[in-house]
Amino acid sequence: GVRVTRAAAEDWPDAVVRQARQLGGRRAGLCFAPDAWPAGTIELLRRRLEPAFDTLLCDPPAEAWATVDLTITDVSAAVAESGSLVWDSGPQRPRVATLLPRAHLAVVRAGQIVPDLLDLWDEPPASPPAQRVLITGPSKTADIEGVLVTGVHGPGAVEVVVIENL
Repeated sequence: GVRVTRAAAEDWPDAVVRQARQLGGRRAGLCFAPDAWPAGTIELLRRRLEPAFDTLLCDPPAEAWATVDLTITDVSAAVAESGSLVWDSGPQRPRVATLLPRAHLAVVRAGQIVPDLLDLWDEPPASPPAQRVLITGPSKTADIEGVLVTGVHGPGAVEVVVIENL
């Protein structure tokens, strides 16, 4: 249930803006681990995204995530075998950023992709996260009368932009 778009290192911010516009919404939240990106990278992305939304919140407090339509995040890793995104939550990366908005757009650098879950645990994070969450697609449930419903317990859409050679 995850749609993946590939982008070259030189035009990945434009690919993120295109995907964000396709997901729609008027309010977006941006949540990237600042120490994981080269200086100025997140600011460049923010400037490119601002015209696409009425409101763009950058690293808002936890309660503000309930007010956005789309969250745009980086990830700690990605797992090829299951198509999972790895979200290490903590003070600068609240878990609600990936759970509350109706859509989630994740930015993954190709070098962050590991073959399977065993490889994910080969290199534990330098400091343990509050939680390590595996995101494997949009929220789905069939609790009520066996009818499949998407987006009840989390985002109804999950999309990924994979950046090559960054």
